[in-house]
Amino acid sequence: MFNHFLSQYREENNLTQQDMVDQLASYHPSFNKLDTVTLSRWENEKTLPPLKKQFLVFDYINKLCEFTTAYTPSIKDQYPLLESYINNKFENSNIIISDILNTNNCHFTKTNNDPYLNIERFVSDYFQNEFVSDFVLRENIETISWNKNNQLEACLIYTSPIKEHNNDNMIFMGVFAKNRTSFELIYRELYELILESNVENIIMYSFDDNGYKLFKKLGGEIIKITRISKDIIKYIFKFNRIDFLSNKDIFFYYKSL
Repeated sequence: MFNHFLSQYREENNLTQQDMVDQLASYHPSFNKLDTVTLSRWENEKTLPPLKKQFLVFDYINKLCEFTTAYTPSIKDQYPLLESYINNKFENSNIIISDILNTNNCHFTKTNNDPYLNIERFVSDYFQNEFVSDFVLRENIETISWNKNNQLEACLIYTSPIKEHNNDNMIFMGVFAKNRTSFELIYRELYELILESNVENIIMYSFDDNGYKLFKKLGGEIIKITRISKDIIKYIFKFNRIDFLSNKDIFFYYKSL
């Protein structure tokens, strides 16, 4: 698949292998040492670059969504960090209950920008933005929520892509789920929102130790830690978009859903 898209892009744009090498080197420093011999081996399926470089190439040729859709998971595609996070967050009893209830067959209702969510209170109580003005923040807030039997099961609070004062970010202010099943719904949505955006960085907020430990292990850059109350600490992490999407734990878990 990788070699097909790469060769097709070159042919459609009348590029020599050296042209392609030069363009990739200009696009990202990861390709500074790339040469035509290596590119030829990629196109002839002799070798395959690391996952991050595959993501960078597909992002450059505007085929990243096609790649993530077409990618076929293998038995080797493990995601131990996400699995450990889920088990610790929802505990085994919660997982077992979800399994025996066959919750995948339960009907979830998805709502965009649910007017019954008190986002103003959430922002006032928990969120002091350090990246953009309050006005820009509030103008760009979006929510996606999932309900079952008139009960809120999961909620994703984020901003549409924001460019202000040389910042190019998408901010995920809240990722909340009651159990493993609703977490899977919210995780798929989060990954695809980041995938389809063109921002350079994403900002992730966590309000618990499990999230802090996960983001740290995934390579996030700690921006700030703030105690909100006696029981709640707010952790702010920054990720490069491609680094996040191409992380094996993150990507393989997404493909398992």
